[in-house]
Amino acid sequence: EALALHDGLTGLLNRRALLDRGGTALATARRQRAPFALALIDIDHFKGINDTRGHLAGDEVIHEVGRRLAASLRDGDDVGRWGGEEFLALLPNADAATALAAAERLRGEVERTAIDTSAGAVRVTVSVGVAVVTAARLIDADLDALLRDADAALYRAKAAGRNRVDGAAA
Repeated sequence: EALALHDGLTGLLNRRALLDRGGTALATARRQRAPFALALIDIDHFKGINDTRGHLAGDEVIHEVGRRLAASLRDGDDVGRWGGEEFLALLPNADAATALAAAERLRGEVERTAIDTSAGAVRVTVSVGVAVVTAARLIDADLDALLRDADAALYRAKAAGRNRVDGAAA
């Protein structure tokens, strides 16, 4: 069961487990009439790391970014590997201000220090897209729509120069 729900490289939740937990967290938010947010996190210029440092170093970067993200979350939040160099954080009971502050904390934690790899130290940044559903809009909330909103916010963060957080409330 652990292998089916966790990413082999990072040990974090995998996409399937994130979708299951996200659906459960959204249903809980509806029952409790509490806000819910998620953050889509992408390692900036990751292809360049693989191309210049090699895939082993790229794997080491993904592993360490995942570790930093997990260490930076609140109790009750979840993070996992969404795919490739992307991660997803589930942020129950997070309104827009709380979610954007959490995303900024995650971004800053990754940027703070270089990551030691077998090919040398690598400076890494991430871009983060945040989607928030307020308690008043929960009845219409849909996990797929939130993921699309977070993805759109992530693309805006990348277009604005990377190493940024972008987000909006629904």
